[in-house]
Amino acid sequence: FDLAVADVDTFFEVEAPALREWHFAPEDANCIKQPVLSVRGSDSAPIFHEVHELLKKSMPHADELILPNATHGLEYMNPKGVAKGLARFLERHSF
Repeated sequence: FDLAVADVDTFFEVEAPALREWHFAPEDANCIKQPVLSVRGSDSAPIFHEVHELLKKSMPHADELILPNATHGLEYMNPKGVAKGLARFLERHSF
């Protein structure tokens, strides 16, 4: 939490404006052949559910991780679930 508060200016001054300029279309997703892990919290806002479904359609090879009892701040709300899910993903795919 403290780190998020410390970095909030960077988010609004750098990262958020960059997102407005970034374009990622289904044809871009089709070019990704590397293993993909699509993660969302079970209690995330509807927009994140929509994005997750779009990613699943655009990258059917993607693994899915839905973390219980978490919203978009899932790494703070369910850090053990994130760690375990990421470990399982990495075990399935050799890099």
